[in-house]
Amino acid sequence: MSDFFKYIAEIIGKFSPAQRILALLMLLLTITIITVTPIIVNAVTTTDTECDAKTGRLEKRIEALESENDTLTLNIRRNQTACTNAIIQREDEFMVLLDNLKKDIAKDVNKTHPIRLETVAEAKMLPDSSGHYPVVTSSYHTVEAPQPDVTSILKKIDGVKKCVKK
Repeated sequence: MSDFFKYIAEIIGKFSPAQRILALLMLLLTITIITVTPIIVNAVTTTDTECDAKTGRLEKRIEALESENDTLTLNIRRNQTACTNAIIQREDEFMVLLDNLKKDIAKDVNKTHPIRLETVAEAKMLPDSSGHYPVVTSSYHTVEAPQPDVTSILKKIDGVKKCVKK
């Protein structure tokens, strides 16, 4: 090993003073880099314990979010069921109303109704004898009132019931 330093001393002796200073600066810089680099790397990188702690926190948060998601999904399903049940109940009520209406109309058809009469007033405009000023005349007469077409009404009610069932 002493021979090694002997040769280094001979090599350094051949350098000029400016080159020696430059070589020493380069040596000092190399030693500094070799010494400081591991410290910087350790400061920047995280340790296993830090990673484990962060992973644990993230796992707890994921579990909490999954639990909240399950609760919200359950609430949505309950609300959908309640809404569907309310719609079905309302449709059933509507169907009962339509059935009652149909029964009432059928009951009225089976009764004998006298023909209804209505008095109708008609106004006509006629020219007077000179042809310039119109004269309004009124006439009244009694006519048979139109009777409702019960079968078409019952068919319409059945059509509405089919639409409600869909």
